[in-house]
Amino acid sequence: MGGPLRYIQLAGMIVPLVIVAVGMASWIFSLRADIDVVINEVAEVSLDTARVNASSDEADQELMKRVEALGEMITELERIQSVITNEYRTIMADHNGFAETLDRMQASGALPTGERRVYGGYGQ
Repeated sequence: MGGPLRYIQLAGMIVPLVIVAVGMASWIFSLRADIDVVINEVAEVSLDTARVNASSDEADQELMKRVEALGEMITELERIQSVITNEYRTIMADHNGFAETLDRMQASGALPTGERRVYGGYGQ
C-alpha cells in the first residue's frame, strides 16, 4: 500500500489527536479562568472575614464594658441590700422590744381595759 491512501490513514490518525489536543488546551485554559475566579472570591471572603473580626472585636469590647457596668450595679445593689437587711433587723428588734414592754404592761394591768394588741412573733 502506498501512495495517497497512506496519507489519508495518517491524516485520519493525526486529525483526531489534534482535535483532542485542542480540546485539552481549551479545557486547561478554562480551568485557569475558573481558578482565577476562585482566587478572587477567596480574597473577597478573606476581606469580609477581616471586617467581621474587626467588628467582632469592637462588639467584644462593648460587651465587656457593659458586663463591667453590670458588675458595678450588682455590687451597689448588694450594698443597698445589706443596708436594708440591717435596717430590717433594727426595726424587728425594736418591735420585739415594744412587744415585750406591752406584755409587761398588760401583765401589770397598766393597759386600758380590753387592749389586746399583740406584737412580735415576726420570725415565726
